[in-house]
Amino acid sequence: ITLADIFALFKESERQREAEQAEQKRLSQERQQEYEQRQREHEERQRKHEEDMEQFRISMEETRKMVAETNKHMGSITSRWGEFVENLVRPAAN
Repeated sequence: ITLADIFALFKESERQREAEQAEQKRLSQERQQEYEQRQREHEERQRKHEEDMEQFRISMEETRKMVAETNKHMGSITSRWGEFVENLVRPAAN
């Protein structure tokens, strides 16, 4: 084994190390891009979910208002119907 052989081994070892580092860097960048893509997708799903929940909240509020208004109208109809029946029955009861 000569000094040139040892130097060639060191050069080959260095080349392999640099190739491995380059591959690790590429894989790291690839993983980072995948992570960022998943993060963007998650944020988009989260935003959509929040929009859906807001629409649901608005819809529920409108439904509550409609139910309250319907109950109010039913109460007045029931009162008028009760008065009508009382007026029909009162003369017969006297």
